[in-house]
Amino acid sequence: MVGIWEIREHDEIFDGKVLVASTIAPEDDDVITSGPVTVSADAFDAGSGVDYVTFNCYYNGGWHSLGSDYSAPYCVQWAGVLGSSQKLRFSAYVIDNAGKTMFPGCLVGGIFYEAAAGDTFAPWSHIYSPDVYTSVWSAATIRAIAGDRGSSGISEVTFKYYMDGQWHIIGSDSTEPYECIWNADELAHGSVVQIGVDVEDVAGNSVSSADIHSGIRVNAAGDISRDEIVDYEDLAILAEQWLKTPGITSADIAPLPAGDGEVDFLDFALLALNWLNN
Repeated sequence: MVGIWEIREHDEIFDGKVLVASTIAPEDDDVITSGPVTVSADAFDAGSGVDYVTFNCYYNGGWHSLGSDYSAPYCVQWAGVLGSSQKLRFSAYVIDNAGKTMFPGCLVGGIFYEAAAGDTFAPWSHIYSPDVYTSVWSAATIRAIAGDRGSSGISEVTFKYYMDGQWHIIGSDSTEPYECIWNADELAHGSVVQIGVDVEDVAGNSVSSADIHSGIRVNAAGDISRDEIVDYEDLAILAEQWLKTPGITSADIAPLPAGDGEVDFLDFALLALNWLNN
């Protein structure tokens, strides 16, 4: 992406007055895929006035000068050609006519440079449902957000749970919002597991277990009232909705994972299978 990068806002007292360098962009996680790049800053000094603004960029493990500008609008051109993909930072220092330098300088970080070889940045993800140390019932919907620090985009998000020393696949999704329905009936009532995600981008970069939520308790599908025991209260709800479309709370619990739109013998059988589980 060819763009204009402006330096973040910072105020400093100069000559008893205020000198300002301000910014509109970039945002963290922006990606540069080609040059040239215009780096700019707004600056003024109500005392002696601005002499010049000098710009720097952090890449290849060190800070490099991009040059200075002595007149507004203050900006420099950077060729933006590097041999490897990496994270960048831009800075600007404002020097006034009294010879004073604004310190520390304004800084923009979190910019990702993508070399000609293509996207080599690992993607990221975050589970936002269910939360840690909460209970779920079959069929639970697992939800996550994911993004790519490069430009290729997300290919697939895979959901999984950890139990008995290994990860088990729940399902996957390739389109936003990333989610899947978890038929947790394979687990014993009251099982406590971890939920994790694997995420891969279109370029093939991947991260395993990018985010993990611990302490997830799995309850039996027959626990319609969600009081963590399958008993007469659940049977009463099922009887009230018998041969009807499900109500709230829904007794349409079978077939797993999401029912069939009617409360019938399939639902009764699943409740009976989990009777008095607590």
